[in-house]
Amino acid sequence: MPPLFPQIKVTVQGITNQYGAECFGTQMFHLPRKVGQYIDISTLDGVSIAVDYDEALRDLDRGFEGLAARESHQ
Repeated sequence: MPPLFPQIKVTVQGITNQYGAECFGTQMFHLPRKVGQYIDISTLDGVSIAVDYDEALRDLDRGFEGLAARESHQ
């Protein structure tokens, strides 16, 4: 019996070429499924791909209202 995979949302931020972002996101959708053949990804909520890592962290939905991402200190 094949393993069950969660519904995985893939988001791509910061790539200005819409077609390129869609193609990249589509290809990245397959990566968690491949990894899931070796480790348990049942609690994986999604995959985020971003040009600006700090901005992506700020935009991340942490699951609780008012729970903000940590500020980075560079």
